[in-house]
Amino acid sequence: MARRDGVRPVTLTDIAAQARVHKSAVLRYFESREAAFLLLTSKGWQDWATAVGQALPGPMTPHDVAAALASTLAARPLF
Repeated sequence: MARRDGVRPVTLTDIAAQARVHKSAVLRYFESREAAFLLLTSKGWQDWATAVGQALPGPMTPHDVAAALASTLAARPLF
């Protein structure tokens, strides 16, 4: 949903509908949509850190480091 429509318009109701559960079930785990997005961001941060570690195998030029950071971020448009 966020990739298609952007993050701003996504609601907890939308998240619940996509997960095929009632909104109250989502509210058991997240008190707001921001809380859900923060959890996803935390997981995204871990995923990105792993990807950066793999993209930076050893000594590199500043240009190569910048390219590695940019490419790993570009692969994660919502992050």
